[in-house]
Amino acid sequence: MSAEAIALPAIEQRQDERVSYQGAFDYTYDGNRGEARWSSMSHDGACISMRRYLRPGRLIRISQDGHEIFGTVIWCKPQSRSTFFIAGIRFSDGSAEASFMVLSAMVQQMVRSRRNRK
Repeated sequence: MSAEAIALPAIEQRQDERVSYQGAFDYTYDGNRGEARWSSMSHDGACISMRRYLRPGRLIRISQDGHEIFGTVIWCKPQSRSTFFIAGIRFSDGSAEASFMVLSAMVQQMVRSRRNRK
């Protein structure tokens, strides 16, 4: 693991509250493709899990259900006791697609909560 992966989480300054969100998506960077899963997201970023280390500072394109979000990897580190990595992604400023996906995640979370109460 590089020093970047250790140092960058300390400078992350999340502005919006994150909501839990489960689901798979595809991402691309520099002509490479991969699959990942959401852990949580907010209007300005997300925590994701994938099988590949992504260098902090790397620009990525996230595609899910016909929507695309662009973002920058802020930090990336190995997930404990796993072959996966987790990464913090900051979405590009003013991403309407990101806001739409976060709103969808919040609605899904509310529906699940109501079902669990019954």
